[in-house]
Amino acid sequence: MKKKGFLYILANSTFSEGVYKIGKTTRRPEIRAWELYEKSSGIPEPFDIVHQRLVKDCHEAERLIHERLKEYRINEYREFFKLSLVEAKAKVNQVVYFINENLEYNEKIASNEKVTIICRQCRKKNKLPKYALQLSLKCGNCKRKLVV
Repeated sequence: MKKKGFLYILANSTFSEGVYKIGKTTRRPEIRAWELYEKSSGIPEPFDIVHQRLVKDCHEAERLIHERLKEYRINEYREFFKLSLVEAKAKVNQVVYFINENLEYNEKIASNEKVTIICRQCRKKNKLPKYALQLSLKCGNCKRKLVV
């Protein structure tokens, strides 16, 4: 069953440089990142989301990204990979593009349509892609959470 969700790349300050958790979630990546930290006593620090992409079929996208990254996988039973962040982002973006554009999806997720949200704290006008409204957003100026 096709289910919309996110592919994400998570980093952790306690891991070696270039080690990332790459996976999927049908919820917001912030929730998944916190859940991974909170439910594991073996992770001393929270995860940082370094990349996330909305995809029409997150289950197939995760299968494809893990297949493309198999040579970088640290442990065949875990979703951790050792490679450069630039390469990881490029591979995630390629998979997302493939899923969203080539599986007969008519709707474009990452449309160029923008919305303006004004920060309640500093009054800065933040122009954001419309699809980002379901994410946890922060002001580009004062970094305070934006309320939509």
